Amino acid sequence: LKSLRSDDINQLVSLHAVVTRSTEVRPELLSASYKCEVCGFLNADVRQQFRYTYPIKCGNGQCANRTRWALQQETCRLIEWQRLRVQQPPEDREESHAVPQSMHVVVRGPFVNKCRSGETVRFTGYLIAVPDIAALIQANSLPHSVNREKTKEMNNELGAMQEGLHGISRLGVRELTYKLVFVAQNVQVVNSAFSANRFRKLCSCYNLLDQLAEFTAPHVYGCEACKKGILCLLVSGVEKYTAQDNIRLRGDINICLVGDPGTAKSQLLKWVESFADLVVYANGKSSTAAGLTASVHKDRETGESVIEAGALILADGGICCIDEFDKMNVKDRVAIHEAMEQQTISIAKAAIHATMNARARVLAACSPAEGRYNTARTLRENLALSPALLSRFDLVFVMLDANKVEEDAAIAAHIVKLARHDNVLPANEYLRDEADFKFYIAVASAFNPRLTPEAKQVLLHNFVNVRQRTALSNARNQSRLTTRQLESTMRIAEAIAKLHFSVWVTQFHAECAIDLFRSRES
Repeated sequence: LKSLRSDDINQLVSLHAVVTRSTEVRPELLSASYKCEVCGFLNADVRQQFRYTYPIKCGNGQCANRTRWALQQETCRLIEWQRLRVQQPPEDREESHAVPQSMHVVVRGPFVNKCRSGETVRFTGYLIAVPDIAALIQANSLPHSVNREKTKEMNNELGAMQEGLHGISRLGVRELTYKLVFVAQNVQVVNSAFSANRFRKLCSCYNLLDQLAEFTAPHVYGCEACKKGILCLLVSGVEKYTAQDNIRLRGDINICLVGDPGTAKSQLLKWVESFADLVVYANGKSSTAAGLTASVHKDRETGESVIEAGALILADGGICCIDEFDKMNVKDRVAIHEAMEQQTISIAKAAIHATMNARARVLAACSPAEGRYNTARTLRENLALSPALLSRFDLVFVMLDANKVEEDAAIAAHIVKLARHDNVLPANEYLRDEADFKFYIAVASAFNPRLTPEAKQVLLHNFVNVRQRTALSNARNQSRLTTRQLESTMRIAEAIAKLHFSVWVTQFHAECAIDLFRSRES
């Protein structure tokens, strides 16, 4: 990747890189047919050159039309395409801590969705140079000559009318920069065997969760229990169906972060947004029930009632991060009850009866009702959330701003290291960088472990004992510990088994899940 230059444009080359991000699959107009509006001649198979391309001249020798065309959609040829963001693999870097080179790769046809984020892929294709339009869209990054010319024309409208229309060269196109884009003709995943050998050694480590937690939001110091919970959220449990009624039981894990101001709750949400492939970020203070679920409105052109998807529907199959969850209106929070448990959204409004999938994992962050968490009160008393909504979260982590000299000094040193742009990733012989960690999570998500009889007994005994102990010690907490907590512990155990690349949920995984469930409110 580092050796690609402008001399390689339109040359057949092979690219070895790590996929870091991928877009959704979209249609591309490959060739179009235009009907001449003057003589009616059909100009077929006009190849599109990375933009909407018209015929140069009418194919009828007796017609001189060059501008008046009508697109014939029924004879157009479309193809699927996808844009990938790739970067230089660690083994190709001269220095281990050097900033990796990155580039956009365009894949078409049968090669879309062939590789996932974190995988090392070998692309075969050619380089092209395209204008870097994104730099001109942002006002603060426009060239000075473009701003100067635009201001001059806005302040002198009369002169512009007298002189007529100007070409794009008047707007500073000579200063437009170009970037290299790789068009792949073949895609081959090459790192499965090599990574599997390293990952197999890592997943056999006893402190696997501790090592993976160090790669989770490395810019945030501490919060080990929260990071382990986020790891379980990234891979989640196993989706199940009942044998008799075929009722779907969710396998996705929902997490709520509760803590004092300045405890990095929003930073954890932002890291998840940048790390995962499909994430929808929302703010509870500016979100409504319609914005999170779905809304019905009339189309201006047809006048018919249409459904507009909200954040949870858009995050189907991904993660929905909701910050300032406690700032939402009570009626708006009630609307997401169905989406968090049944993972569907039902609408019966304006003669529309529909049920849409909302299979999203919810990661919410909220502040205590009094601003700071009061350890003398229970979790339900500190939160302005209903028990029905609170029970839908598999894990609720309380993040306290403890006044400890050693911890404050460590946090301050970590912040200074970030300000100096020092490397904060831990040294690990199995995971070399964030791309390896991303690929590890992708591989772990593909497992579907099943509970062993020993794990079932551990989970059942723990649920019965904790429920009886809670009922005897404090009657107010009895409604908060339901069978949903048993299902939550099962999902966490399945997620831990996935992280260990195991096809069975063993007693060890169940005990780790119980320990994580107990540490959620510490």
